[in-house]
Amino acid sequence: LSDTQINDEAAIIIAKSLKKKFFKLSKLRLAFHNCHQITSEGASKLTQAIGEHLVNLQQLSISFVKCEKISNNGRELFVTASNLKELQLDLNKCEKIGNQDLLALANSFQNHFYNLQRLSLNLSFCPQIGDDGIIAFSQSLSGKNLKQLSHLFLNLENCKEISDYGASKLAKNIRSFTYLQDLELNLQKCNKIGNKTLTELGNSLQDLINIEKLQLYLNCCQAIDDEGLLNLSMGIAHQQKNLKKFTFHLASSTEVKDPGIQVFTKNISQNLVNLQNLNLNFAFGEHITDRGVEAIGRNIGQNLLNLEEFTLNLDHCGEITGRGLELFSKNIGRNSFKKLHKLHLNFNGLRHFDDSAIMTCAENISQFSVSLKDLSLNISKSNFQK
Repeated sequence: LSDTQINDEAAIIIAKSLKKKFFKLSKLRLAFHNCHQITSEGASKLTQAIGEHLVNLQQLSISFVKCEKISNNGRELFVTASNLKELQLDLNKCEKIGNQDLLALANSFQNHFYNLQRLSLNLSFCPQIGDDGIIAFSQSLSGKNLKQLSHLFLNLENCKEISDYGASKLAKNIRSFTYLQDLELNLQKCNKIGNKTLTELGNSLQDLINIEKLQLYLNCCQAIDDEGLLNLSMGIAHQQKNLKKFTFHLASSTEVKDPGIQVFTKNISQNLVNLQNLNLNFAFGEHITDRGVEAIGRNIGQNLLNLEEFTLNLDHCGEITGRGLELFSKNIGRNSFKKLHKLHLNFNGLRHFDDSAIMTCAENISQFSVSLKDLSLNISKSNFQK
């Protein structure tokens, strides 16, 4: 139903048809992208009908992307959904969604969701969402109804009114999900977020010993520095023997320096012994030098023997030279990486390098080429010279 002129009246008709004809449904997906005539009233009627009448429903995906008339009036999006095990709710670019809507959603979680195991909530580019809403929502997450969650995906990208205080409360309450196996948290472009959030997240991860997949997106959070990296990595390293996949993106950070990179990769590599997939992005890190990239190669190369996939993005880290490239490849090449089948390295925008650096890098990487099936190596010189 995306990109149509469907309005509240049509949404209510759909709701009635669900009651009469589809009450046996166990799985339902509805998408209303760019449906500019739907308001909060229609959306609320539809979702209430789903909750009340589809009593056998176990999986629900519903999207109101760019439905700009869904406004901040606090209508509850779900009234009852006691049997629901999987919920995906996408409100991306619903620019009038705000704190009152999160309060209403929090009430739904506290009162009506009893069996939920997988939750995906996309609130990216909702500029009116701030600390009050995110704190109320995070408190509902720690309630007894959601204790069985095994998968949690929260996208708050570009919600710039969320501060370090609100995000840290969210990070703190995540620790209640002791059964959590898969966590994805996207706080990109929330530029008020800093070290406190990473510290609380690190503390929470110490209790989440069942995590197998962890994805953290913090690009353009420029208040984060080496202290935040240290505290987060200590939490990740603690009792994370089950972690198989780790993605960490902190591109465009102006405060992260070599010491932070060193301790971060050291704590990860020495403790995540069963890690199979590692994806690190520190692109546009203006203070990362040869010393930092050498530490990445050394720590990863010495310890992560079970790696199958490794992606490293150091695009336009302008202080890295060909010497850093040589040291990185030498250190990482010391590990034969018998299981490694995918290697993606991005060193675009190096400050200086020559042919010998490229040849040395290629020679070092060739040492574990027996198992390698997917290789991407991007190297270029920066157009900007100091």
